[in-house]
Amino acid sequence: APVAFQCVVVPSTHAELIPVRREVRAGMYAPLPYVAASGALQLGLTLPLACAALLPPYVLTDLGWASFLPAVTVLAAMLFCYECMGQLLGHVPSVQLGMILYLVACLITVLVCGLFIRQDAVHGPFRLLLHLNPMRDGYTAFTKLAFEASSPYSGAQPCPSCPIRDRIMGLCAALPPIDQLQCDAHSDRFPRGFYCPGQPIIRCFGSTGAQILQVRHSHCACAHNAHPSAYRPRMLAPPQFNPP
Repeated sequence: APVAFQCVVVPSTHAELIPVRREVRAGMYAPLPYVAASGALQLGLTLPLACAALLPPYVLTDLGWASFLPAVTVLAAMLFCYECMGQLLGHVPSVQLGMILYLVACLITVLVCGLFIRQDAVHGPFRLLLHLNPMRDGYTAFTKLAFEASSPYSGAQPCPSCPIRDRIMGLCAALPPIDQLQCDAHSDRFPRGFYCPGQPIIRCFGSTGAQILQVRHSHCACAHNAHPSAYRPRMLAPPQFNPP
């Protein structure tokens, strides 16, 4: 992944610090112009890198091209954050230790971004990692852009608006039990509103990107069709246990 490739930033920054400190002490330039020039160079390189990383998936799959430029911007922002983290770890006296710390930090950010561990399952001081994690909102924004811009999928149909009382009294046509189970189910506390005829509920994800994200959010916290702030965990909140 491009994030792991940025591990080379640590030794390059470590080697660059020696002449920069000597030149700053000699009065050749101030630290602020160096930081500004380095940041401008990073922004100029992360955008082409993000474009090169996302172009093959968009060409080989049916992702909507309307979300390509916003997705490039999101990925470039994530890469810029990891670039800054690599520069920060470049100040570690040992280059090998700085590279190891960078890889460990990347692994931790992936684990707590919502792909493998639900965000509400992180308790105590480890919740600070959620708010310092660029992948948390980055993956959320990318999945939202990729799915909502995709064309509708076939196979799912909207559920008929038939209350249970009218269904029992025979006032409206009843669906087969396997289809009615899908209409009565909820995803992330919201009615599904669709069903796949003759298919089990575990294989039915919907026809639009919003429906797919709503179903997938019950399994993966980084996939949802709401604003990321609606699912941000509270800082240092104690765990809540629901009685059986």
